[in-house]
Amino acid sequence: MRRMTLIVLCGVVLWGCGGGRYLGPTGQGYTFRARTVWDVIYLPGDLVSPEDFPRATTLLVQVRDVKDQPAAGVPVTVQFAGSECQGVVTLSAQQAVTVQGQASFTVTAADTTGACRLAVRVDNVTQELEVAVYPPPEPPGFR
Repeated sequence: MRRMTLIVLCGVVLWGCGGGRYLGPTGQGYTFRARTVWDVIYLPGDLVSPEDFPRATTLLVQVRDVKDQPAAGVPVTVQFAGSECQGVVTLSAQQAVTVQGQASFTVTAADTTGACRLAVRVDNVTQELEVAVYPPPEPPGFR
């Protein structure tokens, strides 16, 4: 568990420090970027730990105003961008409002493997992301 926490924390810190360009401006003058902590998650398995093979990921969205400051109270929506998502992942919500310029969603593995495109929308601008779901790996020496 400690290793997973450290990896997630490092990923969030590094993501917040730079990487990734902002899209926009939107009709209201906002710019934003969306990222997932993990772009691969796994179906649950009895013999593997969720700390080593995450079953969910956090979708983080940062929104900035026309003065390049974190924008609070901005609605952010997430939708499946294709029918291939059915049975692959579930979303914690389809809409959230930014707090201190950030909104987050949880993307969880559902029942089957595959790749799912997610459409993140702020005002009139959309960014697409992909999350893949893999089967749980077999433990070493298991056959």
